[in-house]
Amino acid sequence: MKQNFSALLCAFVFATLLFSCKKETLEETSKIVPFTGTYTTTVELLSSPPMVQVRITGIGQSSDLGSGKFIAYSTLNLTTAPPFRLGGISTMFAANGDVFYTSFTGTQTPNTDGTNTVVMTHTLRGGTGKYQNASGTFTGNTIVNQSSPANTITLNGTISY
Repeated sequence: MKQNFSALLCAFVFATLLFSCKKETLEETSKIVPFTGTYTTTVELLSSPPMVQVRITGIGQSSDLGSGKFIAYSTLNLTTAPPFRLGGISTMFAANGDVFYTSFTGTQTPNTDGTNTVVMTHTLRGGTGKYQNASGTFTGNTIVNQSSPANTITLNGTISY
């Protein structure tokens, strides 16, 4: 009986040490980095109000992706009073060919000068290459001037991979 207890105790200690080492290894290999970027965007209308669907393309630079682009599909709900709700998905392309995917929600608020302030929160949903198991969140802020063919979006947050 004493031998069985000793064997069980040794197995428990070994498993605990093994789990602890594995946990530290995973934490050491996970990299959390700030994510910032600025992209020039263009918008293509895909459907008319009251549920406006658009494809947004952006070309620019970000802290982790380098020079790259993104494509987003967004639906803007104009059936309620402002601020109008929006949501969608995006794919962000790194300079080296890796990509990551996000889903986002946010609001669009009309301004008195005819522009719109758009604020959204992106949730990273993985990707390819180093972003395969990536996670994180970042915000996107832009002032949309509908009389201009191009606008600018700034991104700010953190990602982990």
